[in-house]
Amino acid sequence: LECAEKVIKSQLELHPGTLLAIIRDGMIQLKNKEGLILFVSTADYAYLRQAQIEPGELGLDGQHRLEEDPKLSRGSIRIQTSAGELDARIETKLNHIRQAMAQTLIQKEG
Repeated sequence: LECAEKVIKSQLELHPGTLLAIIRDGMIQLKNKEGLILFVSTADYAYLRQAQIEPGELGLDGQHRLEEDPKLSRGSIRIQTSAGELDARIETKLNHIRQAMAQTLIQKEG
């Protein structure tokens, strides 16, 4: 999975527009968008500003905010709403895969 993480990160460096798909996927998962704040990495925030990406292209409206979070890696997002938070960091997704693989191995050995 470390190799997969490196491939994902290099892909994001080469094709920063991939971020738009990641954001759209995250936005689709939300049922409640009240008080929504979309957090992206500092590099991704700069890309979105430089590329003049409109909020509507990200699924945001005038009541939603876009913020940078220096703790996030490129391609990772975090969405906060009045109902809770969606953690869509690349590291979190890879950890879920690691856990599923470990569980599968345990079941096969058991």
